[in-house]
Amino acid sequence: MKKYLDDFHGRWGEDVERYAAMYYTAAYLAADAIERAGSDKPEDIRQALSETKDFEAVFGMLNCSEQGEMNTNLYILVFDGEKNMNVAQQVSLD
Repeated sequence: MKKYLDDFHGRWGEDVERYAAMYYTAAYLAADAIERAGSDKPEDIRQALSETKDFEAVFGMLNCSEQGEMNTNLYILVFDGEKNMNVAQQVSLD
């Protein structure tokens, strides 16, 4: 995550918007699923998404559960009085 934040700031000269990492991940996950599906048909893409395993996202690996949910790690962050944050704990949702 830190690399993503640093790269973003280096390229754009400002801090990342709150949900930017999720938007970024969604775009790359969709492109990956289309490539794996070898098709642009929604049902083929949906199938490829459901087979997602160990997709490297900004915030950790994504895996699709049997219920069709994308699971990753949960990070508990601690913020100081400034704009600084540190990861206090990482919890796997798999």
